[in-house]
Amino acid sequence: MPPLTKFWLCTLKDKSQNVSTLTPLLSKILELCASFSNQAPKSSTTTGDESEHNAGPHSQSHAFYTVTNLPGHLLMITGYPSQELNDAADSAYAAKFLPRLFERVQHVWLRQIEVDVSELPVRGERVVVSVSSAEEEGSGSGNGVGEEGKGGWDVWKRTRQGSEGGDGVQGARKGEDGLEKVWVHVNSWNGEGQRQQDGDQEGRSVFYLQKIVGV
Repeated sequence: MPPLTKFWLCTLKDKSQNVSTLTPLLSKILELCASFSNQAPKSSTTTGDESEHNAGPHSQSHAFYTVTNLPGHLLMITGYPSQELNDAADSAYAAKFLPRLFERVQHVWLRQIEVDVSELPVRGERVVVSVSSAEEEGSGSGNGVGEEGKGGWDVWKRTRQGSEGGDGVQGARKGEDGLEKVWVHVNSWNGEGQRQQDGDQEGRSVFYLQKIVGV
């Protein structure tokens, strides 16, 4: 099976809590996930305005971000060489960390695309992820969004985990074939031009992300 990248959106149960109190737990989760991919796990927290050019070619395939235009929300981006390795990582992660994590956060939705995470512009500290019902081109829309982006169609419901999880787990919307097609697109972001997130606008939602920790 092809390499894959997953996107998990969750919300803090206590919106007043400082995200930094979650960093040790998030770091442990990412290091476990990285142990199932082709890299040595080594976590690093963001330290201000770091250039994406400082990252190595295979660095940070797994990361947690704050959604800067949707306060109280976190988004995890994680990549694996195959579905089998993803399934193994998920089983280990769920058994070891999920109960503790779900004491602090609540699931919103999960998406999965058949694109290698190394091909996505996620090496920098800031990223823009858009979710829409139509395929997007590679270029950004200006306002601080990078020109080179990439995405793919959400295939989570085709996986064993997704098909067994039900619509509530996926957050999928119904279409003519039972599931509406959802395109997930990733661009770099320089921190400028952010707009407020106020739900779907013409079938498209945009999430401006600031990295908390990555491996």
